Amino acid sequence: MRIILGLLVMVFSLHHSALLADEPPLINVSAEGIIKTKTDMALISIDIHASELEAVTARNKTDQQVKRLLKILQDYQLKEGSLDTSQTTIYTEYDYNVKPKQLTGYRANRHISFSLIDLKQLEKLIQAISKLEQAVLNQIQFSVQDKHYWEDSALSNALQLAKAKAELIAQELGVELAGLYRVTHQVNRSSQPVFARAMALEMDNSSANTYQQKELEVNAFVDVSFNFK
Repeated sequence: MRIILGLLVMVFSLHHSALLADEPPLINVSAEGIIKTKTDMALISIDIHASELEAVTARNKTDQQVKRLLKILQDYQLKEGSLDTSQTTIYTEYDYNVKPKQLTGYRANRHISFSLIDLKQLEKLIQAISKLEQAVLNQIQFSVQDKHYWEDSALSNALQLAKAKAELIAQELGVELAGLYRVTHQVNRSSQPVFARAMALEMDNSSANTYQQKELEVNAFVDVSFNFK
């Protein structure tokens, strides 16, 4: 069995080497395309919670606050289909300072998320949320509505740069490009979420109620191989 496996590995290696040997002479280039743009959407995450002796009471209390929030949101421009109020959790609370531990009540939590597409309304919305009882504003992330457009723009820039590099190499070496052989690409190679670099909230020192958004940066990476003659 070991001899057979060894032969299989040898055959595979020879076949693989043959394939590499058959590859034509190429000009290989790598390029990065970068696009920067202003954000036009805020992704907002909120938790509303309540602690009561009875689970149903805690749930009802949070539900009432969620209804108040939904009524408030009617006056704001949200991205269609972005509102999500479905995430609900209820868990027990105990006093661990006594032995045995004693049940002190129940905590209900409702998680709400949505996208605001009119950033001029952001400051007013934050103020309205802050007036809700037991509401916690978890996160504000700035993004763009048409992220695919900007991803494609970054990719187009990367491809143009790769072609220009290949043409320069060919010219300096006294050869001519004869066509595309292979291309691979990746947008935002980072393991972070798309547009994560732009998702930051800063407070202007001159005004505690002024929000400033960083520019959005989208990166596209390409590896391109050209035939030449």
